[in-house]
Amino acid sequence: MGGIAYASLTSPSSTQLSYSVPGNAAGAPQSFTVVADGFPAGNSVASVEQCDGVSPTAPGYTPLTHCDSATAPAAVDVAADGVATFPANDPNFGFVPFKGTSPQGKFNCVAPGEDAVFNGLPTFSNCQLRVATDLNNTTSDQTFFTLALPAAATPAPAGGCVGQVGLAAFSSPLTNQTQVGVVTKTKLLKDLTSKAAIAGNCSTKVRVGDPSLPAGGSLSLTAKSVSATLLGNVSCSAPPSGPSAASYWPSSGKIAWTMSQTGADGKPVQIQAQIALSKNAAAGADVYDVSGTVIKGPGLGAKLGGSIWMDPVVVAPKGAPSTFNTGYQFLPAVQSACAAGATASVATMLFGGGGTSANSPAGTLGVPGISFTLLP
Repeated sequence: MGGIAYASLTSPSSTQLSYSVPGNAAGAPQSFTVVADGFPAGNSVASVEQCDGVSPTAPGYTPLTHCDSATAPAAVDVAADGVATFPANDPNFGFVPFKGTSPQGKFNCVAPGEDAVFNGLPTFSNCQLRVATDLNNTTSDQTFFTLALPAAATPAPAGGCVGQVGLAAFSSPLTNQTQVGVVTKTKLLKDLTSKAAIAGNCSTKVRVGDPSLPAGGSLSLTAKSVSATLLGNVSCSAPPSGPSAASYWPSSGKIAWTMSQTGADGKPVQIQAQIALSKNAAAGADVYDVSGTVIKGPGLGAKLGGSIWMDPVVVAPKGAPSTFNTGYQFLPAVQSACAAGATASVATMLFGGGGTSANSPAGTLGVPGISFTLLP
């Protein structure tokens, strides 16, 4: 049986350890030409499919068990010289490898070095391509080739917002019980002494043509307001608890940073994003991961990541010291109760992260704040 060749190779090669499958910027595998020779000439047909990484010489190996026939395009006629060709991107005969869970839910295929997919199915970083005259049964003419699937491109840093300190207020006080329909609204706080907003700093890459900076490039910014409206089924504890625990839904919605700086259009620069918050108890009892996408303004399309801290506070008595000199006092007993899943009630929380607010009132150190990234 001859080897499998690819349009990118000058000659067939069955001696390569594996074939590096082409991928797009997101790491999705792309179609490539498959050529196999040595098949009986005449009326025979050949098929191609993707299989797991188990050796075909393993005891009890069968294509039905270890391959996914749903990955097979239409069978091709074997030419008079015994060659079967599956052209790249052909709507009928082109082979398109998959990454992730196989179409029939038999196994997972990932790129070398990537983490396993935790869905109860076996995961392989050495999945294989199989060409044979029968999809369902082991044949003497079958041949295999190991696929090195593409890894997702590493997002490039595109800025972020760090160092702000703000207040989150809830439509009903958070408790240790999951509540349905909690609305969260935020505002940026001021330093009581300087009367200036605790604005930290933001930065972002800017697309060419954006009104704020038509030539493109980067902007260094200072927020004058941070306004968010989020909706979720949440509590101050993790994991979800209480009669409505099964209804848990992360707080999600829109956030807008309005900057002190104006753009080339004379308007205050504003970045809007759609975000979701999810509690990350492993990083700290008061840490929330942030995910989302910039939907308006410079950095449009950038992905949000990173994390912030959120700690319970109340208005400080007049003249009393306050957390970050904001006029609000941290409530350590309430924070501890929330962390333990005990009875608690939280009407307002201070939030921050990164820069000068990287360390939380509860003592969690180095919370990074929010970052923006773009695929290269």
